[in-house]
Amino acid sequence: MKTKLLSLAASILLALTATQAAAGEPAPVGASIQQNGSNNSSELTQSNGDLLGLDSVQNGSGNSSVITQTGGGSNGVGVLQIGSDNIFSGSQEGGNNVHAGAYQNGDDNRSKIIQLGGWNSVVETLQDGGGNNAKVTQDRSDQSIIRSEQGLGNNDFTGYQMWGTEHIMISLQTRAWNEASLVQSQGVGSYTYSQQDGEGNVVEVLQDQDYGGSRVVSQQSDFNSARIDQYNPDKNSVLNLQLGDYNKAILEQWQGNSNTIENRQFGDSNEIVVEQRGQSNVIDTKQSGGSNRGLVIQSGDSSNVRINQSGEFNESDILQDSGSVSNVASVTQSGIGLIGAVNQATISQYGSNDMATIMQSGGSGNMATITQN
Repeated sequence: MKTKLLSLAASILLALTATQAAAGEPAPVGASIQQNGSNNSSELTQSNGDLLGLDSVQNGSGNSSVITQTGGGSNGVGVLQIGSDNIFSGSQEGGNNVHAGAYQNGDDNRSKIIQLGGWNSVVETLQDGGGNNAKVTQDRSDQSIIRSEQGLGNNDFTGYQMWGTEHIMISLQTRAWNEASLVQSQGVGSYTYSQQDGEGNVVEVLQDQDYGGSRVVSQQSDFNSARIDQYNPDKNSVLNLQLGDYNKAILEQWQGNSNTIENRQFGDSNEIVVEQRGQSNVIDTKQSGGSNRGLVIQSGDSSNVRINQSGEFNESDILQDSGSVSNVASVTQSGIGLIGAVNQATISQYGSNDMATIMQSGGSGNMATITQN
């Protein structure tokens, strides 16, 4: 990441200049502050104008930047902080095509950015160092983007997108013991992507919107956990990917129709818990390795569950709740042929016109139970 020391602020202003020049429009009006040393503080405010740019560069310890833009369009804010104990707070309100970027390199850095209203807003934060924290909020805007990248250290990212359509939120975290929380509320057709590389990471994704959203979570290494909740959605999708051992995922969709959950776990001693409520939903989970466990609960009609486990000492449980109609459940377990490498599968259906299938191959002493009532 150290190759990215070029000021994001300068990049924003250059991009704005090039865009407007190509369109034959005036270049942006910019204000720039550069501070070298410790205990520095800068405060910049712009209001009611278009093509405005604010650039704050701080090199040292104990720095703080507060930047505010209100109204106008095609405005940009950029902050570069290199050192320890830096704090940045930015606010953009009521503008379209606004862009805010922050790069922090050092210890105990924090970024807080709020964008209110407008459309086509973009926030980018890049943090490389220990103890960094980024919190970004986009409220009542459309087609907005949040992108956060965090490198070394115990990083923490929180992103909120509320009341809007077609949002995108991306969180990338490397190393270990990171936390990410991604929330999208009261919107339509939004997308989130979270990637964590390292052990002991935690990600939580919450979506409460109408339809058409998708969620992707990718975790690589051991002892990671993922939780994804979707409330009242239709035609949404979830993809959870975990590579490593002792990982856990909890995936829930509440009161929605035509939704899809996909889970892929590769490694040993992993666990997946899925709960889905609604009609015509699909759950597809695959686990490769040993001592894995899959638990699926479905409530509703015309839904489908597929669990595929390869390895030994795996366990699958599927429950399709009472009062449901025309649901399908299947479990496929393939062992490695060792004596005593027992796999277990259970399907319980408490509705009408349901179908259940269990297929087990390899291993020894496998157990299968189907209950239909």
